[in-house]
Amino acid sequence: MAITSSAPDYDSYIKTRYFPALDGLRCISIVAVILFHLYHNQYRIAAHGNMGVWLFFAISGFLITTLLLRERSANGRISLRKFYMRRSLRIFPLYYAVVCLYVILTLLVQRHTQQGREFFHHVPYYLTYTSNWFVTLAGAQGVTFYFAWSLATEEQFYLAWPWIIRFTRRWYLPVVFIFFLIGLKFLIGDLESRGLIDPQALLPRIIMSIAYPICVGCIVAFVLHNRHGFAIARRIIGWFGADLTIAVIIGISIYFLNESLMLAIWMVALVAAVCIHPQNIFARLMSFRPVRYIGQISYGMYLLHMMCMQITRGIQTRFRVPTQYVWIIEIGLAIGVASASYWTFERWFLKLKERFSARPAKKQDVAIIAEPVVAERT
Repeated sequence: MAITSSAPDYDSYIKTRYFPALDGLRCISIVAVILFHLYHNQYRIAAHGNMGVWLFFAISGFLITTLLLRERSANGRISLRKFYMRRSLRIFPLYYAVVCLYVILTLLVQRHTQQGREFFHHVPYYLTYTSNWFVTLAGAQGVTFYFAWSLATEEQFYLAWPWIIRFTRRWYLPVVFIFFLIGLKFLIGDLESRGLIDPQALLPRIIMSIAYPICVGCIVAFVLHNRHGFAIARRIIGWFGADLTIAVIIGISIYFLNESLMLAIWMVALVAAVCIHPQNIFARLMSFRPVRYIGQISYGMYLLHMMCMQITRGIQTRFRVPTQYVWIIEIGLAIGVASASYWTFERWFLKLKERFSARPAKKQDVAIIAEPVVAERT
C-alpha cells in the first residue's frame, strides 16, 4: 500500500479501532528499556533508554482516554464495571503470577541475603500497587522487582480517572483536573529543588509519582475526540513526514529534556501523529508485522526481562560472549519467554476480557483494547 500524503479526516479517525503503529511504539519502548538495563553504565545512548517508560505512559494516557470517550459517545455512558474488568483481566493475572515467581526464586536463591530480606519487606507494596510510594531504588545490588513502580503509577491513576470522565457533565472539567495535577506536580518539584519540603515525605512522593506523559496523553485524547480539535491537530502534526520529524526531535532532545514536561508533550505528539495519519512515514515503519508483534507481547517482556537478564549473564559468562552482543541474546530470550507467556497464559484472560468490551470486539481489535504497559525508570 502506498504512503498517502494527506491525513484521513475526523470521521475516519473515529471509526478506526486499531492503530498498528501504537504496537510499534511499544516495541521501541521495551527495547529501549532492555538496552538501558544492559548498558546504561557503558554507552551514553543506552543511558537514556529508561525514557522508554515515558513513551509507554504517553500511549497509555492517550489510548485509554480515547477508549473511554468513544464508549461514552457510542453508548451514552461509561461502564466502570466493564472498564475495571478489562483492566484487571489484562494486568493482574500475569503480574501476580510473576510476583509469585519472584517470591519462589528469592526463597531459593536470596533468602538469607540483605536483598532478599528487603524484597520480602516490599512484597506488601508490590501486591497492593503502592511500591512507587514506599520502595526506593537504593543499595549497590539494587532492589528486586523495583520496576513494579510503573504499573503502580498507572493503576493508581486509573482508579480515579474513569470516574471523573464518567460523572462530570462538562467536557472541560476532566481537562481542568489534569491541568491541576500537572501544575501540582510542577509546584512540588520546584519546592523540592529549593529544599523547602522533604522529598521523602509521603505526600510529596505521592504527588511526584504522577506521570506527565499520562496526563498529557489524556488531554490530547480529548482534543482529538472533538471534531474541531482534531482539525487543528491534523494541520499541526498530520502533514506528510510529521511523525518522522517528531521522532527525530525526540531522539535529539531526550539528551536535554530528560523527564521533563516538554519531553512528555513531544512523546504524546508522536503518539497522536501516528494515529492521525496511520499511513505516514514513521507510522508505516512502526506497522511492520515483526515490530507490531514485539509491541503486542511487550507486557510479558516488561515483567519477565529482568529474569531473562540473569540467564543472559550466565550465558555470557559461560560462553564468553562479547558485551556488545549480549543484547541480542537478552532481547531474543525475552521475546521467547514473553511469547510463551502470551500464547499459553495471557491469551486465556484476553478471551475473557473481550466479554467486557464496550462494544462487540473483532479479532483485529485486541491490540487497541489491550491496555499498554510500562517499564522501568532510574
